[in-house]
Amino acid sequence: MLINKRFVMVLLPACASFLSTSETDQQAKTYLRGCIKTAQGSPVKGIEVKCFYIDPKYDYEFVWQVDSQLSNEQGQYRFHVLSNREYRIVAGGRKATIAQSKRFMVSSNMEVLVEDLIVTPAAASLSGKILNSDGSPASGLHYSCQSENFRLFRPSDYPKTDPNGSFNIPALLSNEPVDFWVIPSPNNVQIWSGIMPDGKDVLLRLDTEKFLSLPPDWKKYFYIEGLARGIRRTKVQKRINFTVGDLQGNQVSLDSDLFKGKVILVNIFGTWCGSCKQEIPHLVNFKKKYENRGLEIIGVAFERNPEEIAREKVREFVEKWKINYSVLFGGQEKRVNVLSTIKGLDHFSGYPTTIFIGRDGDVKDVKVNFVAITPEITDWQVDQFEKIILNLLKTP
Repeated sequence: MLINKRFVMVLLPACASFLSTSETDQQAKTYLRGCIKTAQGSPVKGIEVKCFYIDPKYDYEFVWQVDSQLSNEQGQYRFHVLSNREYRIVAGGRKATIAQSKRFMVSSNMEVLVEDLIVTPAAASLSGKILNSDGSPASGLHYSCQSENFRLFRPSDYPKTDPNGSFNIPALLSNEPVDFWVIPSPNNVQIWSGIMPDGKDVLLRLDTEKFLSLPPDWKKYFYIEGLARGIRRTKVQKRINFTVGDLQGNQVSLDSDLFKGKVILVNIFGTWCGSCKQEIPHLVNFKKKYENRGLEIIGVAFERNPEEIAREKVREFVEKWKINYSVLFGGQEKRVNVLSTIKGLDHFSGYPTTIFIGRDGDVKDVKVNFVAITPEITDWQVDQFEKIILNLLKTP
C-alpha cells in the first residue's frame, strides 16, 4: 500500500521481533487508539486499520507494518506499541476509501489519541452477465473495476466470471460511476466506462473491435487501471482546433491549408514531464520515417515557469532532443489552460497526451501517458503508435 511517493512498507511478523527487554518494559502502557468515521461523523465498523512504524534510518518514509485489526462497533481501534518511536495509522482499502493519519511520536507509558480517520464505506454493489460476441456466456474471464476514489482488486486478485458469464462485485462507492473491464485474452482488455453501481444487473457484450491491446507484464504496474483512468478523464470531440503561437511568435492554426489532407499527431507535452521525454524521440523518428507519406506532428508545450523563462526552456528542449516538427507554446500547464487552448478537448487527463487525426480532419485515437519501464514495454508502445499511424496513412 502506498502512502506517499516516497513510502516503502515492510511487514513485520510480530511486534516482539524488534523489542529488547528494557523496551518491553517501557511499552507496558504505551498505546495508540482512535476512531474510524464517515464524513457525517458516524463510526464505521469492520474497517481494516494498520499501524506502521517509521524507520528513522532512512531519508524517506520507510515503514514497518507493526499490526492490523478491524474497527469495532464504535469504529474504534487500539494498538499496543513501542515507546519513543514514530508511527502512522492507515485505514480502509477493501471496504472503504483509504485514510491516513499524520506522523506522530510516541513517548513511554502513554496512550496517544489519533485524530479521527474519515472514510467513505463501499456500500454499493455491481453485478450482471457478460456475453461473447455470438451471445454465448463469457465464462472464466478475469474482470475488475475502479472508480475515481476506490479500487477493490489488485491485478493479481482479479476474480473470474462463472460458467454463466455472471460476475458480482459486492463493495463499491454508491456515488461514483465505475470503469469495468474484462480480460478476454492475456493480451486484450475491453473497458466500459460510466457504469453506476446501483444494484441492478447489467448485461455486457464483448466486441472484438473495442478490444484494447495490453503490453507485456501489464499486471506489474497496473496498466489497465491507468488506461481506464485515462479513458475516463480524457474526452475529445470528433474534431479539435487551436490557434497557438510558435516559438518565434507566429500564429499556427490546425485548420490551416498546411495541414489539410495529412495525418496529424498533436502531442500535448511539457519540458518538465519525464514521460514526455521518453516519448518524444519516437515521435522524431516517426516524422523522419513517414513525412513523405503525409505525416505531420505538432507539439504543443505547456510549462510551469513564467512565459519568458518557459519559452527559453522549450527552445533549449527542441534543440536538445533534435525535434524535427512544429513546436508551439501553449502557456501554463494547468488543466484549465490546456482545455481553453485546445478546442474540442473536453476533459484532459495528463501529460503526455497524443491525439491522432486522420486525413479527413477527424480525431481517430488518443493515447495518454507513455510508460517506459522496460525496453519491452517501450517497444510495445512504439509499435502501438506505429500501427495507428500506418492505418491512417493508408487512407487516400
